[in-house]
Amino acid sequence: MQGFNDMAMFKILRQDSSFWFRAQKILWKFFATLSVLVLLATSQAAAFTPEDFSCANQGGTGGTCFYNPDTCTTTSSTSTAADGGSTYILGDSITAKAADAYTKLFSAVSIDGSSSRTLSSPGIDGNKLSGMDAIKQDSSQISSASTIVIALGTNGGDTKSSIDSAIQALKAINSTAPIYWVDTFVLDRPTYNQSVIAKANKAIYDEASSQNYNVISWAKTVDPDINPQYPTGNEKDTNSYIDNSDGLGVHPTASGATALANLVSTTVGNGSAASATPAAGGTPPSTLVMQKVDLSGFHPDPQAIDYFKKTSLPLLKKYIPLYVQAAQAEGAPQNWELLAAIHGPELAYGNYFQSNGAGSFPAGGPSGPFQETMHELTPYLSDPAYGPVLKTLVTPAGVTIPHSHVSDAQFVILGRLAFKHWFSDALGSDYSKLKSGPIPFNPAVDSSNPLYKIESTWNGVSSTGLAEGFNGYNTGAQAYSTSISVWPGIATTYYLLKQWEASGGMSTINVPGAAASNCGSSATSATGTNCESAVGDAKILCEAKQYSGIWYVWGGGHESYSTFQAACPDPLNPPNNQPTGGPGAARGDPGGNTGNPSPCAVDCSGLVSVAADQAFGINVQWDVGSLEADATNWKQIDISTVQAGDVVVRDASHVEIVDNYDSSGGKLHTFGAFAANVKTGTDTSSLSDWTGAYHYVGKGT
Repeated sequence: MQGFNDMAMFKILRQDSSFWFRAQKILWKFFATLSVLVLLATSQAAAFTPEDFSCANQGGTGGTCFYNPDTCTTTSSTSTAADGGSTYILGDSITAKAADAYTKLFSAVSIDGSSSRTLSSPGIDGNKLSGMDAIKQDSSQISSASTIVIALGTNGGDTKSSIDSAIQALKAINSTAPIYWVDTFVLDRPTYNQSVIAKANKAIYDEASSQNYNVISWAKTVDPDINPQYPTGNEKDTNSYIDNSDGLGVHPTASGATALANLVSTTVGNGSAASATPAAGGTPPSTLVMQKVDLSGFHPDPQAIDYFKKTSLPLLKKYIPLYVQAAQAEGAPQNWELLAAIHGPELAYGNYFQSNGAGSFPAGGPSGPFQETMHELTPYLSDPAYGPVLKTLVTPAGVTIPHSHVSDAQFVILGRLAFKHWFSDALGSDYSKLKSGPIPFNPAVDSSNPLYKIESTWNGVSSTGLAEGFNGYNTGAQAYSTSISVWPGIATTYYLLKQWEASGGMSTINVPGAAASNCGSSATSATGTNCESAVGDAKILCEAKQYSGIWYVWGGGHESYSTFQAACPDPLNPPNNQPTGGPGAARGDPGGNTGNPSPCAVDCSGLVSVAADQAFGINVQWDVGSLEADATNWKQIDISTVQAGDVVVRDASHVEIVDNYDSSGGKLHTFGAFAANVKTGTDTSSLSDWTGAYHYVGKGT
């Protein structure tokens, strides 16, 4: 299998492609560029109306959560008022104290805040209604809202059942508006943190996936280092967002109210946060916001998945902070993946800036990560936003200044121009969707598909160009083809990156202005693992988390990773996720007793086996007893010293993978496959619940 992990071979493969296809691509870009330049000279840029891309409006309920890099920077009050539909906000005294800040940022907002309110208990001011009663009374505002925000839990009362009841009540009134839930935070009250805040936040995060709402993390805005579900009582407020003069430690200061309103305004997508700047006072805090895309029907070719994981991903990871910066600057932070999707086919994830002498352009014309030409770059030399950096690469005539590699600043500018020039040109007025959220999956490879529009503008409309863009996109007509020199294609790479994000991948990347260990986590993906620098068994945890949310079945996963992956190529949209049948059933048993697992199901040791093989290619299948006895690959350790990726066992009958150990609270957080009729995920226990711990020391360490 050819691959661009060998860049020399990659370049040869590209040169072996049809001369006429390459010429057609160049000419297509030339004429498209001329058209754009004429339009730019004769008209002003069109104003775009933001469109809602949240889960509730993307069709289906099988959405997958994705990291929003833009929300890893808290913004100051320079944000403009959000426009679009109305927003309904229900909360307690925190919401009431932020009401003025909300009103300044939202052009149409209905705010219902009452002190001491919980979902079930009444407030003491305002309308004095409980959260559930307020939902009933505010039905007219809720029914007309385009976005719903709930900010309850600080006073307790947030349980899984109460949250479920509230969400169902809201959906009964308005079934289409996306719903957001703001988590909770308290300062300098350790006992209250453990008895109230931790329980509320855990319920908020636990129910997000099943109830199809998004979580906005006020807690991580105040303290970027906090895990909202497991507060320690030692939380910090370095930006003075919390007014603790009353000893309650929950109410926002004036700057805190502004930060909270900005956080919500930026997140819900009812408008853009124009001229947003990092909050003053040190490193901008990070926050967690998940948006969803329905990936129903996206079942990429297994060979494309394998290539992406083994070859593409390791190469592109180092550029992610640069992709994100470029996308943020152009107002499309949730679509930074477009740059990665084009960077691979165009320059094999390199940062060369060598003369592009192909086709009709004279030798000495610009090139770069996205195959820029002098026709594309020269018009921006006089633009103050781009020109100063571009002039370090090209002359006013568009001729390349000798450069072997581009700097980070140059790379970002070239990425920004890909958005400003090519993506906006390809999508026209639909470019606003890139600013609103991720691109929903569209199985049609035709003009209804936004990625088709981008690909056809970029490469031309030839069948070869589209094959390059959609290679490995799905099985069938777009399955992997050995005749295509570049794969996975643009569309395939885009959605595979989205799936990687959903599995917690962004927690491995140090995005500027964000805490790397916190950004990118979700209700179904634990935080704290740094896969980029992970060694040894920390990689096992990273790989295991790709299978968060699949079912337990006894005997599942006791096969090589390649065999398991072939049957379960897409664990986020598995072919048969729920085991069915009874004893002796061909593909599984919800009772967990037949040993005939469904294609996407594992037992506790099977999960460890698949993850270890995926991480290190070890291809050993353990049960708990054989794992404990395998001194070649596992070293027994003191359980109090466990770290991320170590495993803990109980009486030679059960094993889980360590996520992290909170020594101050004495709590062990693990990831695993637990029992029949239970999906893989995270759990919390005490060290005394376990009888042994092991550290991986085998192949690859």
